[in-house]
Amino acid sequence: MPALIEQTQLQEVEKASKAMDKKNCPHVIDPVSVYSKASLDNMLMRKLADGDQKNMICSNSDYSGMSFSSEGDEADDMNGILPERVRTPSAISHFSSVARSLDVLGFLGIKADLSSRIEGFKDMYRKNYGLSKSHNFMIGKFAAMKLGFCNMMLSMLGVKPEEMSELALECRRDLVAQNKRLFEENEYTSELLEIVGGAKKKIKAERTIVAEIRKQLMAQMSNLGEKDYYAPIKILEVQKEQCLLIKSKMSEERGLLEYQRNMLSIGMISDDIAEQLEQKLAKAHRILARAESRAEMYSKKMAQKKNSLKETKGLV
Repeated sequence: MPALIEQTQLQEVEKASKAMDKKNCPHVIDPVSVYSKASLDNMLMRKLADGDQKNMICSNSDYSGMSFSSEGDEADDMNGILPERVRTPSAISHFSSVARSLDVLGFLGIKADLSSRIEGFKDMYRKNYGLSKSHNFMIGKFAAMKLGFCNMMLSMLGVKPEEMSELALECRRDLVAQNKRLFEENEYTSELLEIVGGAKKKIKAERTIVAEIRKQLMAQMSNLGEKDYYAPIKILEVQKEQCLLIKSKMSEERGLLEYQRNMLSIGMISDDIAEQLEQKLAKAHRILARAESRAEMYSKKMAQKKNSLKETKGLV
């Protein structure tokens, strides 16, 4: 009995000290009652049954996001009505138990309308598609990573898979055409270097550059899925075509020089350029002869390659 009295006195002292602390600390937040959806529905039904709708707060259809707090006599009256009430130390609202899909555009508070940037992402896709087929391994892998990001963003922005496939085919078609054009231009430079000539040291450095560009273009075409496109016979065909193209252009230049010489012979042009004109004509003849001889050389090599392939097939 004395122990019970002593325990009661200690509880009263603790209550008095807590009351004093609360008065000295006015910034302390009172607990707020948070209820589940079932509790709110139960309260609604009982209020409707009692006919007391004065202090009831409701929404149109969903009560899952509401919280109620009460003080004094009103809180005592609510204790019997809401047995499932939970006391929390801070103002926390009740969230629905149904998980909603994540809004990507609003993720981490980012509020941006990316629908207007679809064309920009498509341009980025085209650029990185070309880089992903590069001869450089590191550049290709990094561009492939950015290509995957562009693909993800376009899919999220509503671009259909069929449209994505058409975009990829368009990029590949343009890249193959560009590769062919660059390869032909590189071989034209190579043949022009061999036909026109120049200083030995300079020609050697330019040959190294041309060979490296040829190697890179062949690696790019292989990455595009055309591994055997630049076969030896195909390279010989391109080289022969460039020789014939140089021959055609030099034939036009020679015709223009011969026209000037005719004008010189009838006195329409001054005799001061006669010597220079003859030098240009002689150089044009040499270039034409070299271009024609190299074209014939490539024709012979192509015939030899075709014969060797036929013999190989016959042996197999």
